[in-house]
Amino acid sequence: MLPAHEAIGLALVSGIAEEVFFRGALQPAWGFLPATLLFAVLHSGRGRAMLLWAATALVAGALLGALFAWRQNLCAPILCHVTVNAVQLRRLLAPRAAEGPPLSRS
Repeated sequence: MLPAHEAIGLALVSGIAEEVFFRGALQPAWGFLPATLLFAVLHSGRGRAMLLWAATALVAGALLGALFAWRQNLCAPILCHVTVNAVQLRRLLAPRAAEGPPLSRS
């Protein structure tokens, strides 16, 4: 399991950097839609399993972009992005309790 302080550290770095780039730089220069679409594309991966991840990133990018446009600063989008990343990192890297211990071969 990823320790809480490491999850928070990674969440801070990634959330701040992505918001400064996508909402702080790209959205004012390129517009809401291109910045949102690029955010989703860069959060996609190969295969059908990543389609849900990309769709979630599209929705999240649109919400964060709208929040930035509404508040006219990066504080709220950064706070939201860091919070989501911290929760997801902890959940993604936590041991699966439902799986139980590995079966031994006797």
